[in-house]
Amino acid sequence: MAEHSINEILGWDEEQLKDLRYAGYSYVRNGRYEIARKFFESLFVIDPSSVYDARTLGAIYLQIGEYDLSLKLLNHAKELDDTNDMARNNRSRALFHTGNKEEALKLAHDLAKSQDAIVAQRAEALLILING
Repeated sequence: MAEHSINEILGWDEEQLKDLRYAGYSYVRNGRYEIARKFFESLFVIDPSSVYDARTLGAIYLQIGEYDLSLKLLNHAKELDDTNDMARNNRSRALFHTGNKEEALKLAHDLAKSQDAIVAQRAEALLILING
């Protein structure tokens, strides 16, 4: 018997998955992280190779204080694509909250030089927090 992905079993196309992402992200934007979490956990199960879903779910876990889960998802996203500075910033915060201060410090120093002003400011804030 051939194995099928859950997406094949559901028979959903990319447009339906985009609709789920859009709905889930609308909850993120409104600070309704527990509801958004359900959307993105489902999306991640459907397609664990989606870097967007992994990054977003990792960020949601970070927002609700699930730091170990956040780091796990953000590490997974890093393996898929490590070019998104905001995801790297979230990863530095998750590293800090899970006790990996040295690695968080190294990453935050790098991100403080980001061309994205928001990323740079958040990285500088984390550096202040780490350095006391």
